[in-house]
Amino acid sequence: IDGVDYYKNSETDYMALRLSDKTKTSITLDSRTTSIGNYAFYQNKTLLSVDLSNCTNLTTIGEYAFSSTGLTSIDLSNCTNLTTIRNYAFYYCTSLTSITLPSSVTTIGNNAFHGCYVLVEVYNLSSLDIVAGATTHGNVAYYALQVYSNPSESKFTTIDGVRYYKESDSSYIVTGLVDPTKTSITLDSRTTMIGNYTFYQCINLTSVDLSNCTNLTTIGEYAFYECYSLTSITLPSSVTTIGKHAFSECDSLTSIDLSKCTNLTTIGNYAFAYCSDLTSITLTSSVTTIGGYAFYFCSSLTSVDLSKCTNLTTIGEYAFYECRTLTSITLPSSVIKIGYHAFYHSGLTSLTIQGWDSGTWYKTTSSTNWNNMTNGTEFTGSFADASQNAKWFKGTYGYYNYYWYKVS
Repeated sequence: IDGVDYYKNSETDYMALRLSDKTKTSITLDSRTTSIGNYAFYQNKTLLSVDLSNCTNLTTIGEYAFSSTGLTSIDLSNCTNLTTIRNYAFYYCTSLTSITLPSSVTTIGNNAFHGCYVLVEVYNLSSLDIVAGATTHGNVAYYALQVYSNPSESKFTTIDGVRYYKESDSSYIVTGLVDPTKTSITLDSRTTMIGNYTFYQCINLTSVDLSNCTNLTTIGEYAFYECYSLTSITLPSSVTTIGKHAFSECDSLTSIDLSKCTNLTTIGNYAFAYCSDLTSITLTSSVTTIGGYAFYFCSSLTSVDLSKCTNLTTIGEYAFYECRTLTSITLPSSVIKIGYHAFYHSGLTSLTIQGWDSGTWYKTTSSTNWNNMTNGTEFTGSFADASQNAKWFKGTYGYYNYYWYKVS
């Protein structure tokens, strides 16, 4: 029925078993459905919408029933006999942004909503005590920005296919896409933050217009993770933080111009890791920290411009690891910490460390000592030779095996 196979226990008792048509993006379950079987729609990535409004006799949603599907929202409010959502039922539904729980539900199994990274809106009509950020009730509200029981309390809104959480009339947090197949979006001018996991694995997204986002300060963790089709992005000057894994594995991203981000201080761990087509990076003077693994395995990277980074103090561990086409880099004199394996297995032939002799360098194998800048072994050699430095830090000699810090 409507592309769904059922098992008929009786003329009024159907169990939804699976999709008979794997290409369907939207389905409506039959009114005679009393249960949704284990693994019924498991890993049907193309399934974006399920209409359960007629399923007033539904009692059980089975294990892994909707796990790893492309669902963006689920409304169970009409399922007034639904009592049980079993273990892993919506496990890793990474596009799921909102859910409405019916008054009848009494049990939500272990990890039922584990890995639902953008499930930020929970409309709870049940008597279950569901609290934002809690790991109880199958993690249903673990990532929630709001749990509410009255529609008038909702702080969420949709603009041009993008879902937002309204902190105030002038401060919006982007929480996800209503339609994950969208290829191009323009974010609202009231955007102050792109939340964690917001566009996680939005593989069709090619363009994001942030030109009006003059108050945007934060790109959250995993915000654009595995947006394979994203080719370029320009961040506004207001951005202060790029979270860990924010653009990790954006395979089509070819260049990053952060020169206008005059308030940007931190590039998080793994922020641009595995961006295999990335060829150039331009940073701004405000950057103080390039996090660990920030450009890890950026195998096409040929140019890194740090010339304006006069406040850069820290290059984290493995920051440019396996950047095989990167042949030359100049570190400004402000750099006082170089992490373990920061340039290991890169293509460096020249590594200039400006102002290397303005203090005493120390090496250590302890990240704790490095963080605290204590108990290292004094380095009595010279970093005057750029070609020699390249050999040392990329792995020809053993200097790459240390954390380094400089004390003036």
